[in-house]
Formats: sequence, structure tokens, C-alpha cells
Amino acid sequence: MSEEHALSALGAVGRFLLTPERAEAERLESLRESDLLHSGAEDVFDRVVSAARKYFNVGAASLSLIAEDAQYFKSVVGPLLEAPRAVALCTATVEGNAMLIINDTLTDERFATNPLVTGEPFIRFYAGYPLHGPRGWNIGTLCVIDQKPRAFPPSDQQVLRTLAAVVQKEIDART
Repeated sequence: MSEEHALSALGAVGRFLLTPERAEAERLESLRESDLLHSGAEDVFDRVVSAARKYFNVGAASLSLIAEDAQYFKSVVGPLLEAPRAVALCTATVEGNAMLIINDTLTDERFATNPLVTGEPFIRFYAGYPLHGPRGWNIGTLCVIDQKPRAFPPSDQQVLRTLAAVVQKEIDART
């Protein structure tokens, strides 16, 4: 087995051994292998996303996939449009490899000037949880979004984790 193949076989746990470019190539390959990007809407994902929007009483919820240049929705409920990867808040969740909570985007220097905050859909609150594809690479998020700032206490965080686990189980069953 070549060294390159061995590093690839490590998956996301070996990301620190890879150049950023190689790690991103592996992440994109994981997204491709998941077969989620171009497979259309699916009831199981739509039900979870709809439940998230209803439970949190937010303006929108989505299962987002972060591709090379854009964010795509596998499922979305609410006034969201697909966006360039560079401005999609879900990109920060995927890159951070942890739940991301932004109680008020206008007070967060990372996002205060983001065009999705200052313009349509006027995101003021965001909470996203990363979803993994084959070999553990982050490929997308389950997120909830609102047009007004809000708190997101630990009990809400646990519900988002639980809903994301339902989605993750479905993704894992396919790969």
C-alpha cells in the first residue's frame, strides 16, 4: 500500500497528516461517495428538517451539503437559498468540526458583514451541527436559522444533537 493510499485510508482522523489541499480533496471525495449531493429530496431528511424548524420555532432549517464552491440543500424548510460556499454559515460548522451557535450574527465579527446577514435572508441566529460522510469527513450540517437573535441553551443543543444523530444514522446506513 502506498503512503498516499495509507493516509487516505485513515480518513478524517488523519487530517493533520495531510496538506490542507489534500484534506479538502478527501472531504470532497467523501461527499461524492455519500451520494447525497445529486440524489434529490428524500422524505426521511425532510421529516427531520421540518421537525427541527417546528421544535425550535425558527424561520428556517436545513440539511446543507458543502461542495467545492457552493452550499446545496438536501432538505430545506423556510426562506433559504443555496449560496456560494464562501458566505454559507454552514461552511464554518463543517470546517470547525463542532456545533456552531451564533446567538446574534450582528455581534459576531466573523459574520456581521456576511451578505446573508446584511441581506436576504437576514440571518440573525444560527445553530448548526456537522454531519459526516464516509471515513468521517465533514460533508454538511443540520442547522436552524432565524431572523431574530435568540438564546440556544444546553437543552436546545441536545435536541439539535439528537436530530443530527438521526440524520447521521441514515447517512451511515448508505455508506
